[in-house]
Order: sequence, then structure tokens, then C-alpha cells
Amino acid sequence: MSRLIRKLLEETKSDHCFSYVDVGAMGGIPKKWALLVDLMKVTAFEPDDREFRRLKKESTITYLNYALADVKCDLGYYIAKAPGKSSIFEPNSIVLSRFPCDKEYEVEDKITLPSERVTTLDSLVQNGTVQEVDFAKLDTQGSELLILKGSQENVLPKLYGVQIEVEFIEIYKNQPLFREIDGFMLENGFELIDLRRQYWKRGDFTDFVGKGQLVFGDALYFKRLNVCRNELARLPDPRSRKCKVYKCICICLVYGTYDIAFELAQAGLETGTLSRQEFSSISLGIAELAGSGCFPEFPQKRRVYNTIVRLLKKMRPKSYLGWSDSDRDIANIVDE
Repeated sequence: MSRLIRKLLEETKSDHCFSYVDVGAMGGIPKKWALLVDLMKVTAFEPDDREFRRLKKESTITYLNYALADVKCDLGYYIAKAPGKSSIFEPNSIVLSRFPCDKEYEVEDKITLPSERVTTLDSLVQNGTVQEVDFAKLDTQGSELLILKGSQENVLPKLYGVQIEVEFIEIYKNQPLFREIDGFMLENGFELIDLRRQYWKRGDFTDFVGKGQLVFGDALYFKRLNVCRNELARLPDPRSRKCKVYKCICICLVYGTYDIAFELAQAGLETGTLSRQEFSSISLGIAELAGSGCFPEFPQKRRVYNTIVRLLKKMRPKSYLGWSDSDRDIANIVDE
């Protein structure tokens, strides 16, 4: 992880520590964030008791056995055969039967999560269980929009970025799809930065090189610049504003979105949040991280690159497990 990211997070750690929230933490937090766990406050949620018992052994992360939603209530929970497939929504067997992975979603049990274990992210921030959130990852098998709706008062106004698993077909019955989540995020001041896509082939014929249908993906959202500037202006003191700019820049650098990081640094300078010296130091660090590519500049560089890509496509292997394909990157990093 870059020295610039660590330096900026170290600047905020004492009084405005970076807060990362992972909702649906099966398997642990992503590597790109785990590398910074010593400089962050990490809170992770996992309602599946099987996985929670394993995760809570990690001492550097706060794991909570809550299910998040838009209201506090008793909630039905479908326990699927395969890890990571359980949901508050019932699997859609008609849709899933068309794909080779349908058995993984078969329901082994349906339980009721009592209201004591169901809450909203807003409530947890309000009562101090979770501190003000800077970045969140949501992967909850269809209930992401409910969690976002339960975050509108205390979380979304101060959140800069979020990575959300989104579906394009109803893997679960009556679940919200990408178009609903995207509309909600736009209404709340966010813009879509990238989408890492996942494709499945139909179960009756998978023996071909190429991808199947777009089924789900991970959508990356950042706060729009004008909204971010307005939120900065409402912060009570210069220290709070500076730390917020630092943390927003770090999020961009984690994902390799160097142009947005530079734009935020410029906004910090223009609003008086960053001094000229601080801006120069950060912009130089961003430029060093961004680099200029692995080839020296020459007129036919793009044509050579495109030719290599076409050749590699002809040599591509069959799909993972014979039926599943996905993008490797989100923004400008490998998503892991």
C-alpha cells in the first residue's frame, strides 16, 4: 500500500480515524482494505452464525452479529446450502434453475432473526456503536437497498464512497435490482464510478469460449464533487474539514482513481482546507502513484496494445468452472 495513503490516514488517526464498515463480511474484509486495518476503525456485520463464529476470533476488527435493514423488526432469514448465499429474500428457483449453480442456493432452513438482532446503520451510528462512516462495502444477497434506506439520516450525508453488490436479474424473489439502487444513490448525491460485472452461462450449454448473461456485479459510488464541497462547508472546524479531505483522497487512491483524488485536492485548496504546501505535496504524491504506463510513449502505442489484446482474446481459456466469467478490475485495481 502506498506511503501517501498511509501518511494521510496516520494524520487522521488520532482524532478523526477513518471508519470502514463491511456489511456481509463473509470471508473477511477485502485485501485492499485489510492492508490498512492498523490505521482504521473497522466494523463488520455478519448475521450468519456459522461464519460469525469464525470471524469474531479476529481481534483487530469489530464483528457484530446483526442483520441490517431499513427498520428494526423481526426478520425472516433463508439459510442456503452454500456459504454466502443466505438472504432475507427467498431464492428464486425459477430463475436459478437456468444456471449451473442453482443447488448452492437451495434453502436448508428458514429462521427468524429477532428484532434485537435486526437494526439500521443509522441507529448504530446514533447510539455510538459505529462511528461516522467514511466508506462502506455492502454484500448482503439482495438486501443492499434496504440497508441504504436505513442509512439516510446519519450515514449517507457523511459517507464518501460505497461498493455495493447489485443484481441485474432476480436471483432472489422480489429483491431490488441495480436500476433501483442506482436511482437511490443518484438521489442521495452519489455518482457511479465503475461496475465490476459477473456473467453466468445457461446450464444446458456452457461449452464455449465467451461469457454468458450479466447477472450481478459490484458497483462503486463516490459522492459528487459539488455535494462533497457542500458537506465540507458544514463541518464545524478546519481540522475536521482537512481530515475529511484526506480520507476522501485515500479512498480514491485505494481504487486508483487518481484524477478524482487530484480533483478533491484541488477542491481542498480552493476552499482553504489545504494550504498551498499541502496541496503541492499531495498532488506530487498522486502523480508519482499514477505513473505513466509500462511502455514509453510513441505514436502507435495504442494500436500495438489493441493488437496484443485481440491476440490474447483468441487464446482465452474457458470460463471459470465452465460457466462463470467476471471482470477482474474495479476502477483501476484488481478487486480482491
